[in-house]
Amino acid sequence: VTGVQTCALPISSAFTVNAKPVVTSISPTTRGQGAAATLITVTGTGFVNGSTVSFSGTGLTVGSTTYNSPTSLTVSVAVAADASLGSRTVSVTNPDAGVGTLAGTSSQAAN
Repeated sequence: VTGVQTCALPISSAFTVNAKPVVTSISPTTRGQGAAATLITVTGTGFVNGSTVSFSGTGLTVGSTTYNSPTSLTVSVAVAADASLGSRTVSVTNPDAGVGTLAGTSSQAAN
């Protein structure tokens, strides 16, 4: 074979940059020390299947996250009897490493 030519064509879907998730609220917003596992709904935008929820601080046991829709996640959270008191930051992490937070609005270990 002689005179072979190659050509590079752009691939329009080879790489995608997604918006990071945005957390706007959670419900319920307060749980007492020693509270058994309770389902908490996280509301926002940009959630995807595989998103995870976490809370700052110690004394919270966070179960697996359930993806409900691009605007809703549900997570089970239990509060230890000796959990530190005060507001917590709620974070949502998408599988593509995008992270959205809602700072200091959740009093998960309120007494």
